[in-house]
Amino acid sequence: MSEQKEAAPSPGIQPYRAAAYTFSFQPANPTRHTRDPRYTTLIPRALLGRAVPKPVPSEPWATDDLYSYGYPSPDVTSSRGSRTKSAWGEDQYLKHDVEDSFYPELYVFNTSPVVHQSAEKIATSDEVSKLFQELNDVVGDGKTPKAYRGLYDTDAPGAGETVKVSMTTKICKLSESVRAQLSAGNSTYSKCVPKGPAARRNTKENDKDEDVRVDILVQASNPSPTQIDGESVRWSNAVSFTEVKARDDVDWRDRLILQISRYAGKICRYRSIISHLHCVTWCGHTVRLWYLNAGVLACSRSFDTREGHDQIEIVKILRLLCLEEHSTLLCGRWDVAVQKMFEVQADGEAEPLKANAINRMGALKIRSGPYGGRTAVFADQIGSDGKVLMLKVSWLADTLRSHEMEMLRGIQSVGLPYAPEPLGLAKIPASGFRSSPCQYLDISPRSAISCCALLTKQHIGDRIGPQVTGHDLLKIHIQLAEQLLKLAEREYHYRDINEGNVRVLHGYTDVLLLVDFGNMRKGLSPTGYSEMTYAEAMVDRATDDTRAANPMFLPTSSVPLKLAITRWEDGLEQVQSDFQRAVDGNASNGVRSGLQHVSAQLNYFRTVLRKLAMQSHRYIDDLESALYLHVWTVSKSGTLIDAQV
Repeated sequence: MSEQKEAAPSPGIQPYRAAAYTFSFQPANPTRHTRDPRYTTLIPRALLGRAVPKPVPSEPWATDDLYSYGYPSPDVTSSRGSRTKSAWGEDQYLKHDVEDSFYPELYVFNTSPVVHQSAEKIATSDEVSKLFQELNDVVGDGKTPKAYRGLYDTDAPGAGETVKVSMTTKICKLSESVRAQLSAGNSTYSKCVPKGPAARRNTKENDKDEDVRVDILVQASNPSPTQIDGESVRWSNAVSFTEVKARDDVDWRDRLILQISRYAGKICRYRSIISHLHCVTWCGHTVRLWYLNAGVLACSRSFDTREGHDQIEIVKILRLLCLEEHSTLLCGRWDVAVQKMFEVQADGEAEPLKANAINRMGALKIRSGPYGGRTAVFADQIGSDGKVLMLKVSWLADTLRSHEMEMLRGIQSVGLPYAPEPLGLAKIPASGFRSSPCQYLDISPRSAISCCALLTKQHIGDRIGPQVTGHDLLKIHIQLAEQLLKLAEREYHYRDINEGNVRVLHGYTDVLLLVDFGNMRKGLSPTGYSEMTYAEAMVDRATDDTRAANPMFLPTSSVPLKLAITRWEDGLEQVQSDFQRAVDGNASNGVRSGLQHVSAQLNYFRTVLRKLAMQSHRYIDDLESALYLHVWTVSKSGTLIDAQV
C-alpha cells in the first residue's frame, strides 16, 4: 500500500503509533470479486464485495472431503475448548473457528517515512528488481497448465509443484537480499528455512506431517533444535512462515486458510505463549500479510508482484519479517519457562506479592488453538506439601478474566478434597507480549479478548489409565458423584466432565482429583452480567450451558435446550419484524396494532421459558455426563468391574 500521512494517534492504539509500523482495519473496496464461491466459503462476504449465499450440500462439488458442510446440528454444538476430534472432523472444527474469528475488514499496515524510503530504495535496486522479474517469469500467467489442474492440485507432483519449488527458492533469495541491504545478512534471526529433504524426515510432530509441508519457516534468533521423543522440532524455532502456491486463484481459498491456521497453531504450541502472529501467503503473483490472535484472523489486501508500487509494499512485509527490532510486532511471546518469579495483581482480596522463587516452569498441557481459549498450563516442581505452583494462561472475554479465580475462592468453604488454592492473577510482562491484543487495533468489542494468567497452589493429578483397576475406577466415580453433590448444595455446577479433568491424585490409584474449574457456574446468575430479567437470565444460562457442553459426554437435556433457545431467538426476531411492519403500515394506529400482535405471542414465549426451566438442571447434567464418562473409561480399559466392592 502506498505511503500515507500519519494520522494523529488515538488513545486505543498509541503503542503501535510509536513503532515503524502501524496497524489498523478498514472496510474492503466494494468492487465485486470474481471468486468461485465453492472454494471461498470462509471469507467474510464483506471482503468479497458481494452477498454470496453458501452453496447447499446437494451441489455435486459440495461432497468433496475438503469442502464439506457436515457441521454438527445446532442441538449439539459445543464450545471451542470442549470440542474433540472424534466427535467432529478436525478440519470442520477449524472451519467453524475461522468463521467465528475472520474479521470482515482488511488488515492495513502503514509505515513511517523512514521505513517507506528504505523499502522504496531496496525495491528499486538492481538485485531486488531482477529477483522480482525472475519470480514473475517462474509464475508465468499464474495459472497451472490445464493438464495438471485439479481441485486443489498445487502440491501434487507435476507442473504446479515444480513452480512452487522454484518460487520458494526465489522468495528465499529475495528475503536474503532484503536482509543484506538492511545490514542483517549475518544475523541468524529471520533466516528463511525452505522445505527440504532434511525436513521430510521429521514426521513425529504432526499426524498430518504439516511440519514437512510448510514451504518457508522464518526462524528465531540463535535457533537451537528442540528434541521431542528424540526428534528435532522445527516449529519451536519459528517466529513466522510463508506458504507458497503456484497459482493466483488459490489465494483466499478455504484450504489455504485452514493450512495457515494449522501452521499458526504449531507456533502457538511449540513457542507458547503467543499473543499475536503475522504470516505471509504467496500465491502466484498474489501476496498477502495475515494477522492472527486468539480472537481474530485478518488479512491485508492483495499485493501484485508485477506492480512496482506493490513491490515496495512486499519489501515492507519482508522487512517486518527480517529485522529483529520488529520481532515483537511480528510475533508477541511470553516465555514462561524463563520466568523466575511472579507478581500477583491486587484485586481487593489478593495483595501485591511475590510468589516463591521457582526453579523452572514446565508445560503440563497446551491447547494450541490458534483460536479460542488456547489454554496453556505450567507447573513448578512438586513441593514438600505435595503441591505445585501452577500457572494457567487462557485467552478469554474481558468479562471472564477473573471468573475461575472467583469460583475457586467461592468453593474453598465447600470442603472439596484437594481443591486448588487461588493466589490471584499474575502480572504479565509487557515487553512484546500483548495481553489485550485487540485494543491496539481499535477493534470491534465483539472480538476483544484478553490474556488471563491464573496462579494457584494445587496438587498434581494423573490421567486414569491402565494403572487404575476396575474397583478403583468405581471408587473414583463414587467420589466424583459425592463431590458434585457438595458443589451443587452450594449452587456450584462443574459443567466440564471429561477425561482430562477427572484424574487420580498423583501417587494414588483410588483418590479422585478434580481439576480445571474455568467452566464452573453458580446458580442462575449469568457470568459477567447483572440486572438481567429472569427471562434474559434463563436464556443466557441455557445458551452458556449448551455452548459449554462436551459432545463426547453430552447430557440429553442439551438437545431440547438448544432447540428452545433457537425458538426463543427466532420468535423475538419475528415479533420485532411484525411490530415494525405494523408501525410502518399504519401511521396513526400502527404502534397499537403492533403491541396487540406482541401480546398475542406472549403465550408462545411462556411455553419456551417453561421448556428452558424444565431442561435446565445443571447438577443432573453433571451426574449424567459423569455416568457417560464412567462407561467410556470402562469401555476403553476393557475391564469389567466386579459387582462386589
